Amino acid sequence: MGYNSVAVILNDATGSIRHDPGFGERVADAVTRFSARNRSLGSNEANAVSNRGIHIGALTIVGQEHADFYQVVVVGHNSGWAMHRDDNVPEDAVNALARELKRRGWKVTAPK
Repeated sequence: MGYNSVAVILNDATGSIRHDPGFGERVADAVTRFSARNRSLGSNEANAVSNRGIHIGALTIVGQEHADFYQVVVVGHNSGWAMHRDDNVPEDAVNALARELKRRGWKVTAPK
């Protein structure tokens, strides 16, 4: 198995994406750049910069992980955060995850 990449695509741009013959090539390049950038860094540095994303206009690569692992990604405000990679996940995103876990019967408490 290989790797899976997570992308945020801006729905408002679907009209221009539809008529852009180079979009697929730029997506492939963005996925490759995300992977290469993280391989070139030490693991701590890669964790710190992963969520800066690789932008190609209407699309941002926000996560990438081996297919054997799950990715927890929160998307909002035209961007996204791979939660296991970023200590700077917005508090409202963390709260949304906690609410969803509670809705499913989990007991979730914030750290003190």
